[in-house]
Formats: sequence, C-alpha cells, structure tokens
Amino acid sequence: VVYDCSAADTAGTLVKTLEGPSDVEWCCFHPKGGTVLLAGSIADGTIWMYHTPPNPNQYKCLQVFVGHEGGVTAGAFTPDGKWVVSAGQDGTIRVWAPKTGMSRHVFRVMDQSGGHDHQE
Repeated sequence: VVYDCSAADTAGTLVKTLEGPSDVEWCCFHPKGGTVLLAGSIADGTIWMYHTPPNPNQYKCLQVFVGHEGGVTAGAFTPDGKWVVSAGQDGTIRVWAPKTGMSRHVFRVMDQSGGHDHQE
C-alpha cells in the first residue's frame, strides 16, 4: 500500500495498492534514483523490488527474491546499486542479483543453537 503523505492531511492519501506481501518489515529506495523500491517481508521471507515512477498507474513489480527460510529483517541495495543484500531470521545474510533474482552468496552467521557458523 502506497500513501502520499506530502499534503497537510497527516493520515495521507492512498495512492496505490501493490501486489506483494501482506506485511512489510522494511523498505528502501535504490541509491542511484528514487524510482526502484525494495520491500522485505517478515511473514513469508520474501523481498519484492518495485518500479515506482511518478505516475502510480505505472507502478509494477520487477522481481521477487525468494530463499530466506524465515522472515527478512533487513535489506538494502549496495551503494553502487548493483546488488541487494538482506538479513533474515534464518541466520543468513544473502547477496542477490537484482536483474535475475538469484542469490549469489549466502553467509550463515548463526547456527541453529545461536552460535556463529561459517560461509556456505
């Protein structure tokens, strides 16, 4: 759900309802421009990437990243915008290729007992 909060109305105005997760734990925009948005879900462990140009009728999903075995608690584009990095409740940090949606690297930072583990 996207709201316009620029008006004096503190509640905001509904702009668009996007296809995607029913909950969003975090979101961030691409560092090279303000029209590509990431949104991470704590409920289903997915990350959604959207194109959000000024015209809401042109909003669309570009990619869905699937691979975390629990909720996605944090994420962002790398500073150059070439990769997506996410952290999940499954104890992993993942590096994703935005164009393909493929997980390129998985770093397991916690094992099942809560101790540190190694890279996969």
